[in-house]
Order: sequence, then C-alpha cells, then structure tokens
Amino acid sequence: MKQNNILITIDGFASSGKTTVARWVLESYFKDVSAYVNCWKYSSTHEALKEILLSFQIPVHGREPTGELIKQIESLVKKKRIIVCLDEVDHLENFDILYILSRNNVGLILASTCYHALIDLPSRIKSSLALTEIEFPAYKHEELF
Repeated sequence: MKQNNILITIDGFASSGKTTVARWVLESYFKDVSAYVNCWKYSSTHEALKEILLSFQIPVHGREPTGELIKQIESLVKKKRIIVCLDEVDHLENFDILYILSRNNVGLILASTCYHALIDLPSRIKSSLALTEIEFPAYKHEELF
C-alpha cells in the first residue's frame, strides 16, 4: 500500500466548525475527486460505499452485495485518486470501510465529536491508517459574540 494518501482526523465539540471546514476544503480544492458521507445517516459500510459511488455519478440501486460496491470503488480509484470525508465517523456500525478505503489508497478525512473515536480500532485497520489529527477546540465566550 502506498503511504502518500491523505489521512486526517478532525475532532472537536459539536458546532465547532469541523463539518463546515471539511466540506469547504473538499469543495474548494478537491471538487471533482471527493465525496462527503454523513455517517450518522449512512452508518453501515454498504450505505457509505453506496453514497461514495453516487457522489461520483456511478449508478447503484442499493441491493447489490457490498462486495460488488467494493469492486466498483476499486475500479474508480484505478482511474483517479479520490478523497472521502466520513463525517460523524464514530457513528459507523463498524469500521470496515476504513480498512477498505485506506487499502485502496483513498484519501480520508474523518470528522468526529469524540476525541477517542478511533482509539479502539482493530489492529488490521490501525495498521492501514497513518492519521494526522486536527483538533477544533471549543469556542471561547468572547469568540461567540
């Protein structure tokens, strides 16, 4: 596996701007090669993979096996490098998608309100990730007004 892909975690309190910044970066710098997935809404590996493919206008009906979605992701990344933001990553049912995407050299931006969301990842997933963390501290009172 190449280790030159983007692997970033963004953590901080709710409403600290994590999602806004992540979406702005994707839209501003990676518009044609990025996908955004809200894991609160799409919490299974199958649902998240489907959303990624739909972001790239790859038709899926949702009834195909997860293995078929993985093959479509693999085919996509052979054509171009992509970046995926998994927002609310701590709400995933399991973290298999992190393994699938990182092993396919997909750039990842993982946003969470839970600082320790990825601490207990299985070793097979941890070994495929080399994350850079960006913390969004809580706003100070004087910054709110």
